[in-house]
Amino acid sequence: MEQRYKVFIADRPVFFQSAVEKSKKNLEHSFCISYSLDSDFELVYEKLASTPEIQSVFIECNSVEVAFQAFLAMHEEVVAAGGLVVNGQGKYLFIERLGFLDLPKGKLEKGESIVEAALREVEEECGITSLEIVKQLPTSYHTYFHKGKRVLKPSHWFLMRSTAADHDLAPQTEEGITAVLWLSEDEALAREKEMYRSISDLFTRSVQEL
Repeated sequence: MEQRYKVFIADRPVFFQSAVEKSKKNLEHSFCISYSLDSDFELVYEKLASTPEIQSVFIECNSVEVAFQAFLAMHEEVVAAGGLVVNGQGKYLFIERLGFLDLPKGKLEKGESIVEAALREVEEECGITSLEIVKQLPTSYHTYFHKGKRVLKPSHWFLMRSTAADHDLAPQTEEGITAVLWLSEDEALAREKEMYRSISDLFTRSVQEL
């Protein structure tokens, strides 16, 4: 399988890959660049900021890892972990925060493993304790600005099972979470426009593989 990374910038996917099909290069709402050692990734940020109709960016590179590490070097990295939780009725655990439908996740604390952080964050944000990790899911990447710096956040995800009932859930209101709810796949997809694209991408890819 071809190695590649997908990073969401301004809620739009930026693909790092060794080859980009001609059909993608010619898409009306896409932008493609070829990476070299003197490439400036600021061009990607500027293009996305100035051209809102662009829906995806493709970065073609001989070495995906070299290009991605160069991209990472221009950011502060903040590592997070979280969970896609499913219950016995086949429903998935979502949170509502700042007007968005999201999945529970958060930053690693000092000395914590990724697994420990994922379980703790789901427990804290949803008030849930009966969690069992099933498997690791793909890592998602997105960027944002914080205190004048560009931040790249890799979020490590795990599929989890829980036997918790609705009355066992409690939103962590001090983190801006206003609701915790179980949604079926159809209910979640019906609200896909309320999700960040990185979250809807993770959810749709994950449930297809279950």
